[in-house]
Amino acid sequence: MKFNDFLNQLLRCPIFDARDNVVGYQLEFCHGLRTTFPSLDTEARERLCSELAEQLPRLTLGKDAIIQFNSDGVCNGVPNLLPKEQVWVSVVDNGAPDRKLLDACKELVERGYRIALTDHDPYSHWEPFYQIAGVIELSVSANQSLTELTKNIAAVKRHGCEVLVYGTLDRLQREHCQDLGVNYFVDPEYRSVAHEPHRAS
Repeated sequence: MKFNDFLNQLLRCPIFDARDNVVGYQLEFCHGLRTTFPSLDTEARERLCSELAEQLPRLTLGKDAIIQFNSDGVCNGVPNLLPKEQVWVSVVDNGAPDRKLLDACKELVERGYRIALTDHDPYSHWEPFYQIAGVIELSVSANQSLTELTKNIAAVKRHGCEVLVYGTLDRLQREHCQDLGVNYFVDPEYRSVAHEPHRAS
């Protein structure tokens, strides 16, 4: 795929606060089963970042954007090519993180970027990452009980980060999450092509 093909297939999903206000957008690059920033050669990567940075104010209506990066992208400094004032760097890594990734995340924070983490398995080696993260994304399924929700949210909140719940919730689940202090909600049913007007904006 060419770099502009990734932009044409970019999806966005609104991020709601606890009062149902749209406060930002999660941007997803669609390539296969992945939604992270694509792995490209240096020239294509720089062109994609340049074009994305230029279009961000329009794509997100001037609001913040959460963009997912795999560990290689973070370690290679790809997020540095995007505006720190508007971009949250979501670190997606299914394996065990290493010192190189931690150092890269710390450098991003020092540069003014904000880190978002997905809810990784509670292995102790993720603890240093939670200490520098601003928000943790918790995936929730429609069939989760309120008891399970309480347990999972409590496990995330103990890190002192804001909590973003990702999933389609029923009314009781949504109200329960609000009562537990969940900060943000992302419902994949609101996902749309980024270059088209979105009904929630």
